[in-house]
Amino acid sequence: MKRILYTTLLSCFILGSCANVQKLVDQGNYDEAINLAARKLSGKKNKKTQHVKALELAFIKVMSRDLERIRYLSSKNSADSWAETYWIYHGVHKRQETIAPFLPLISKDGYVAHFKMINVSIDIANAAKKAGKLYYTEAKEQLSTAELKNDKVLARRASRTFEQAGSFNPRLEDLEFYIIQSIDLGTNHVLIETQNEFLPELNWIRKTQSNNRWTKHYHNPSDRTSYDFVATLRIQDVALSPEQEVINREFYSKEIESWRDSTNSDGSTATDTLGNVIQEKIIELREAQVTQIERTKSIVLNGSADITEARSGKSIISEQLQLSIDFYSEAYRVKGDQRTLPEQIRNSRRQIENFPSDIDLILQGQEEMIVAYENILNRYID
Repeated sequence: MKRILYTTLLSCFILGSCANVQKLVDQGNYDEAINLAARKLSGKKNKKTQHVKALELAFIKVMSRDLERIRYLSSKNSADSWAETYWIYHGVHKRQETIAPFLPLISKDGYVAHFKMINVSIDIANAAKKAGKLYYTEAKEQLSTAELKNDKVLARRASRTFEQAGSFNPRLEDLEFYIIQSIDLGTNHVLIETQNEFLPELNWIRKTQSNNRWTKHYHNPSDRTSYDFVATLRIQDVALSPEQEVINREFYSKEIESWRDSTNSDGSTATDTLGNVIQEKIIELREAQVTQIERTKSIVLNGSADITEARSGKSIISEQLQLSIDFYSEAYRVKGDQRTLPEQIRNSRRQIENFPSDIDLILQGQEEMIVAYENILNRYID
């Protein structure tokens, strides 16, 4: 009985596998059908006729489809059509490599599958050459128009088209030069000017760091001969609050339970009949004094962010900036029994922080101001 059941399940599995391959063929998923059939046939001496025929049918259909698509694309003669042709030929090559180990493919019933193999190595090279050349020509036209119109969007498109050309033929003449040229034209080159009218002798802590693929910042006017934008950050005023320290004292009390050894009338430790020490609970009122220290200090920076077109001097944006930096430190000093205190105070800081110096607070404010400034640059210059 078990043997019959096992044979039945095995037959169902085999028939199901073949059905899955045929289903993929019916759905037009030919390469998936080929890969599945190849896995089913791999390592088997007695190859099922159903699997062999399914593999043969999937191969015929997908090859017919691909070659028809290649004939259609050849009439277009565009960069994109040759690029697609290149990838179709790659698929043909990979498919034939999958089937080649099984050839000649003969089922256990003597059925011989026929596969018309084609050598696509020359076709792959030819498609890559034509796609690279046409993308290269297209990119040069895009770059030329971008230079004429000072069109950064088109220059960025040209750089991507040059990169496409290079992916098919990296040996195109002056390809790297044109890529660099198109990237440079497509990039916004921004001269950064920073002015601290409050403390002009202070240098900035750091330079702006928001460079990306299409935006480059410069801090020295001599770094380039021309710029697209001039961005200026000014700190015009700094208002410092005085250092403030507030001290508050509070008292806490609480009944605390504890245990201690009992004593006899003669002062000796009391024990039970087994010799264990007898303990007694005691309740005591315990107290603690808490001194809370709070220190505060703040700074308010006022400034502006301006962006202008370098060539025309036209204002792109002018925004006022105001930034507040607040210092706060809190600590508790405790005298007495800490068990009487709320958990928040028990876990609080015990050492109060020193007040920051005016200069330290100003420099921290400058750092925050630069971050706000970079956000403005990123919003208006892309």
